[in-house]
Amino acid sequence: MASYVFEEGTVTPPRPVQKKQLLVNVVDGLAKFQANALYAEYPYSATSYEAGYRKITYALFANAVNGLAWHLHDILGPGKDFPTLAYIGPNDLRYNALLLAAVKAGYKLLLSSPRNSLAAHQNLFNLTNCEVMLTPSPYPPAVTAITSSCKLRTIEVPSVEELLTKQYPHYPYNKTFAAARNEPLAILHTSGTTGLPKPIVLTHDYAASAYYWGTMESPEGYVGYMNSLAGSRLFLILPPFHAAGLFTSLIYGIFNQVKIIHPLSGAFPSARLVMEGLKHTTADAAFLAPPFVVEMYNDPEMFDFLSKHLESILYAGGAIPSAVGEEVAKKMKLWTIVGMTEAGVLPSIRPQEWPVDGWSYFKYDPASMIEFEQRSENLYEAVIVRHPDPEQEQPIFKVFPELKKWGTKDLYERHPTVPDAWMHRGRADDIIVFLNGEKTNPVSMELHVSKHPEVRSALVVGQQRLEAALLIELETDKRLTTAERAAAIERIWPTIEEANQECPHHAKVSKSHILFTDVDKPMLRAGKGTVQRPGTLALYTKEIDALYEDAEKAASALPLGVKSSVDIQDAAAVSSFLRETILEITSNSFKDDDDFFTGGMDSLQAIQLTRNVKQGLALSAFEITSLYTNPSIASLTKAIQNIAAQHNLSKESSQESRQKEMTTMLEEYKSQVDVIANAKESKPSSNGTSSHGRVFVLTGSTGALGSYILQILLDDATVSHVYCLNRGSDSRALQLERNGARGLPTEFPSSKVTFLSADLSKDNLGLEPEVYQKIRASATEIIHNAWPVNFNIALSTFRPQLTGVVNLIKLSATGAASPSLIFLSSISSVGSLSGPPIPEEVITDLAAPLPMGYGESKYLAERIIDHASTVLPDLNLKFARVGQIAGPAVKPGSWNKWEWLPSIVISSLHLGVIPESIGGSHDEVDWVPVDLLAVVIIELVLAPKKSTGAGVFHPHNPRLTKWSTLLPSVIETLSTIAEAKGQPKITAVPFETWLQRVRASAEKVQDSELEKMLVVNPAIKLLSFYEGMTTDIFPKMDVKKAVSESKQLQELQGVKPEWMVKWVHGWVGN
Repeated sequence: MASYVFEEGTVTPPRPVQKKQLLVNVVDGLAKFQANALYAEYPYSATSYEAGYRKITYALFANAVNGLAWHLHDILGPGKDFPTLAYIGPNDLRYNALLLAAVKAGYKLLLSSPRNSLAAHQNLFNLTNCEVMLTPSPYPPAVTAITSSCKLRTIEVPSVEELLTKQYPHYPYNKTFAAARNEPLAILHTSGTTGLPKPIVLTHDYAASAYYWGTMESPEGYVGYMNSLAGSRLFLILPPFHAAGLFTSLIYGIFNQVKIIHPLSGAFPSARLVMEGLKHTTADAAFLAPPFVVEMYNDPEMFDFLSKHLESILYAGGAIPSAVGEEVAKKMKLWTIVGMTEAGVLPSIRPQEWPVDGWSYFKYDPASMIEFEQRSENLYEAVIVRHPDPEQEQPIFKVFPELKKWGTKDLYERHPTVPDAWMHRGRADDIIVFLNGEKTNPVSMELHVSKHPEVRSALVVGQQRLEAALLIELETDKRLTTAERAAAIERIWPTIEEANQECPHHAKVSKSHILFTDVDKPMLRAGKGTVQRPGTLALYTKEIDALYEDAEKAASALPLGVKSSVDIQDAAAVSSFLRETILEITSNSFKDDDDFFTGGMDSLQAIQLTRNVKQGLALSAFEITSLYTNPSIASLTKAIQNIAAQHNLSKESSQESRQKEMTTMLEEYKSQVDVIANAKESKPSSNGTSSHGRVFVLTGSTGALGSYILQILLDDATVSHVYCLNRGSDSRALQLERNGARGLPTEFPSSKVTFLSADLSKDNLGLEPEVYQKIRASATEIIHNAWPVNFNIALSTFRPQLTGVVNLIKLSATGAASPSLIFLSSISSVGSLSGPPIPEEVITDLAAPLPMGYGESKYLAERIIDHASTVLPDLNLKFARVGQIAGPAVKPGSWNKWEWLPSIVISSLHLGVIPESIGGSHDEVDWVPVDLLAVVIIELVLAPKKSTGAGVFHPHNPRLTKWSTLLPSVIETLSTIAEAKGQPKITAVPFETWLQRVRASAEKVQDSELEKMLVVNPAIKLLSFYEGMTTDIFPKMDVKKAVSESKQLQELQGVKPEWMVKWVHGWVGN
């Protein structure tokens, strides 16, 4: 082993005196002299953080390297002339260990991205003479595809557990840096943005030079990126086969003693994965891709958590929106990292006094010999000039030793006032950088599509977008109708599919992302006839923006009318179609029973899949709700077949599996309640607080109903204080805004109300301990109104809300005054029942809720509360199944115009007709105005307990009104507004006729006019809901108990025509 000397006592942790060392010798040296020094931390499990993190010391890491080196030696023999071995596996310890093991055994490891196409893999194997692939067990999907298509010998490598628990003899490596500096360390590859990926052989000299370049002593008053991380703990979300991931975890991590914290190897990367990991370990900084920075920022809870648990965020591979960067930089140090496989990470420096307002600017170390050459009026390219001293040469010249300087093709903008400070602005060439950091070179696709006889030119679009789009200029000068454009897409589509096969998954173009140029705005061309890309894209900025916006809204759009080549009656064929489509959209392979959303599918990808099912299977009846309620290939295949056969999807698709899931979850949460009941936790002293008046805890105060409940409580002299628990970081400001919009008072005296940022799923409701204890000591009533109103997500997504119910029960059980608790449930919890009126009782039939996560979650919450009432009989626990909440009747405010009934009225004004019926049981109106319902809820929570078990109430209007009674006043109001606009009076038509008019309106709308159309005709978005209203029969609800406990319900009148007039004016009066 080559000598390794530490400079003791001057730097903590110790760093090597000799800058240029061999990584294998550094690892062996640390294992010998600092065996317990921490190399990295990996989760014990690949899929869950529950077991915590495993600390990997250098002794353990070196042992794993030795074990793998002997494994290669025993099977392949010592390598001669460094044969190439390929490896693709889970993102665990074996990547880095195999790389160093290959070096020791005389081989070099090729790290081919699992995201590459088969053609890309094969090309890399050919260019590197690779004949052997190392594989984990079981095979990842990429390895399965490679081994079935490429002629490679496969060798299975030991598991992580075996490598960390078995003791291996030392594998000798007796080379010095001088002897081995030009030998290969590993093979990475280019991104493939300019064609097929090309291999890049990195030497030991490259690695040492990259470290030297990145850790030069910074000028006084500045700190370098790598030096700022020395000895720190860095959470690395980037994969080890990616250059940034490898450089950070291996070259910079080992040389600079950075402890790398890794995420779950079996989970899809995300900011949430970082947050959940940091609940089980610690880190000083996190290295993220740009989309994860945006994801973090968009989730207030996550942003708050990470800002408290991290000092710095590093990001590379793309840009982040300036608004996001500005806010993140206020809470954490934000580093923009620029690098490339060939050159390593460029040595950026920042002032030690961190400039919050200048987060996007940085300098390069003056000694790095990076110069800026002007490329346009305000853009400069960074150029690396070769250092004259061979020992100080930058890493790029280890890859291209014949060059004297190297242009990075990265463009920068100079800071307006600070000398030598730069902002990264993109690339000098045509490379498209997507929002997720993936890149593509569009030229090959553009050339391929342009070969089609009807196409004059094509440009790929996608800079800072989530997916690619295609701008096409046709040979014809004829202006096309919507139908002709659709037909043209179908004719050109086979050629686009051919081009898609040759590009990475993230750069494929879908049918919904094709835009034709206007005959009056041809593509801009240079004198030699080539298309001028920047000018043309600027010319079509509005149209491109509209294309992406329309695509995001197209979940319910009608398909293009293609005929399906898939036999929907053939389950295997449908499953195969889904499997291929999902792989194309997400770049992930799902097993038949894998949950799409647990596996990382996001809402935009769900829209894409919905669109592809509609178009690919010619199934216009398919809606995104079917996807959300059947989130696996197996269940979705069945759902599609049911839809095609015109079965009732909601009742037949997955009732048995849904009930099984509900049973499992119910038992889980009941056991948590039992823990509370058995804990015998002592109650705090009330300090006499409750004797001075009631103290309410109100969740969800910023919502419509919550705002009116809060106002009534504030106006009530018998209420001494209200604690408002909301998720937002500044719910007081939000309450102020919402109340102002509703015309409610905006005075919130601190003596009467406290707004708190809470997370009900956390211990102490996510509050500071002293705040929680204060609430325990004083609360007398709890109104639980907060619940996500989303009918499109699965039951499992509501787990945090169900945990919140348990935690509020705990507050009731341990509070000084044993505060009574009312939970606002929904009629959706019993919406599948029929027959006689639903009694105000606990329903134990698991088939009772509507087949959607929202209704099922409300049902489980009811059952949890009932169980708590049984095991904690002294508590006053109850729930109210709320029905249709109307706009306010007495107090100011309006009814949300985007709900189903307001959308009917708004669209009716546009269409000139209104339905004379609103379908089935909806014609009998039992709505309760929101301001009056608020009074009812307060009366119910104050009602004394009268029986064992949970109290159950139906706060519905006991006096029914017919839609036909309200319709004349609606027609008269709409007609007055219509005539003022020069339109004819509104007439009543059968519901089916009205639906046909809405459908026809949706089919006629031009793509560019869709957004405007949805404002005046919002019923388009709810067509599938309205179509179901003709057959949906909601159960009747018994209201006797609620009426007996609520004076407001006893006195409540049926919905009045004058109320309808007020609401209509609120929807369309302006």
